Amino acid sequence: MKRVLIVDDDGYLAGSYQLALTNAGLEVKTIADGAGAVEAAKQFGPDLISLDLIMPIKDGLSTLQDLKNIPSLKDIPVVIVTNLDQSDTKQRARDLGAKDYLVKGDLSIDSFVAKIESHLQ
Repeated sequence: MKRVLIVDDDGYLAGSYQLALTNAGLEVKTIADGAGAVEAAKQFGPDLISLDLIMPIKDGLSTLQDLKNIPSLKDIPVVIVTNLDQSDTKQRARDLGAKDYLVKGDLSIDSFVAKIESHLQ
């Protein structure tokens, strides 16, 4: 069973994503901030990480950089899922190694699941 770690401080949205991915046959863990994301990734061993950018304590770009600097985690695909729709932020995320960049306002739950599943193939 494929595993997905969702890092997002919006509990309602993270729960909705978790339910939809679980219904699609995936094992899902959620965490509400970037500060705990690296440790959660080490313990959970996800096949993919869905990462918000705007979070308390530690933002998503710093978290992405941390993930990519750890040999055991650097090859896990990271999909950015955020409200930030700015080209410089998208470019920075890609430069840091993000696999995809999804804007929440343009994203239905079904399209989120489809995107995650496509990156797990």
